[in-house]
Amino acid sequence: MKFYKNLVFISSFIYAINIYAKPIIYYCPTPEDFINENNKLIAITKYHQFEYTWLAQDITPSQFLEYPLTFKGANLVNCKDSLCDLECYYYSNIEGHLITSTMQSNQNISIYKYPNHYLQNFSCQYTEHVDCPFVVNVY
Repeated sequence: MKFYKNLVFISSFIYAINIYAKPIIYYCPTPEDFINENNKLIAITKYHQFEYTWLAQDITPSQFLEYPLTFKGANLVNCKDSLCDLECYYYSNIEGHLITSTMQSNQNISIYKYPNHYLQNFSCQYTEHVDCPFVVNVY
């Protein structure tokens, strides 16, 4: 009997935490948002009172520091069950290079496959960053 009381308590606690998830519309950073801090490209975005720090990576690094010049698109990646990460892609200042930046689902942020399914398979590309909005649940 005590086991079931604990189970009911834990279940209601988990349910209460999920009630307070706030879904917000979010966007990838603009190429201009990225700044060089200690040889790392970092962008800080804040939409709907939620601030997120993005770290950019060059897919094919060279000896020169790359900078994102043009937003290429966004895609859902690393999907496990209904949760995914979101990856933003940028063309670099060096021809043929791509720079990526990722928002990962974690205990504070959830990016669900639905309602963001339209981003899957890189279907949002060659537009402005505000043309690829996605929904993030913030706890």
